[in-house]
Amino acid sequence: METALKPRVSVVGRSVTTTSIAIAEHFGKLHKDVLKAIRNLASDLPEAWCKRNFEPTSVSVKQPNGGTREESAYRITRKGFSLLAMGFTGQRALRWKLAYIEAFDAMEAALNPREATRPEPPAPWLVTPRRFLEIYYALGRRIGAAMLLWVLLELGADEGWVQITMRDLIDELGGNLSLGAIAGNVKRLQKAGLLDVQAHPNTGRRCYFVHQAPLYERIAALRARPEPPGLPDLDDVLVLEAPEKLQ
Repeated sequence: METALKPRVSVVGRSVTTTSIAIAEHFGKLHKDVLKAIRNLASDLPEAWCKRNFEPTSVSVKQPNGGTREESAYRITRKGFSLLAMGFTGQRALRWKLAYIEAFDAMEAALNPREATRPEPPAPWLVTPRRFLEIYYALGRRIGAAMLLWVLLELGADEGWVQITMRDLIDELGGNLSLGAIAGNVKRLQKAGLLDVQAHPNTGRRCYFVHQAPLYERIAALRARPEPPGLPDLDDVLVLEAPEKLQ
């Protein structure tokens, strides 16, 4: 089990970035597969956006004979990372996603201290590790419901209807929730007024929409309690939770 997650981010110009090499290493993927995923994304994205968020570069790679060779890579911004990592699934990927988001936050706060002191707006939602834990507590420490809501927020269901098959939703959750557990937590979130679900008129697939306002109210109430619960380390929730508790 990983005991320390140490994402590699650095400041280039005025932007906080990571590299495709670091992402491949931390998410347990071949670098060539990460490069392929970036190029597949680039084929569907505006060229100017890609240049800003996936900057081609090269890195020196050590060889067995003691020499080095140059290997193509990308320097990636937070926006690029968020889009790329959306396709990475599994509990390992979930932990690294949150760790990288936290690292980007810390580096950007150090780079722009004035921005870090501004009050946090209710929207748009950015699911940082702390916010994930706040969602977890705001939902009565139901980690299955918190994970489901986190994935839907990551997919943008707070900004518009998200159409996704149940198989893909299970994949996004890294296989940590069964079909029955997802159905139960969908009903729980619907009953709480946090989630709407409807069938797409053409495909019949389920579409999901997360209501920001009541979720933010729950978190605001949690923060306002005279003795708010101490938030544990992320590992205490995502790693030490037994699988049977993910219901």
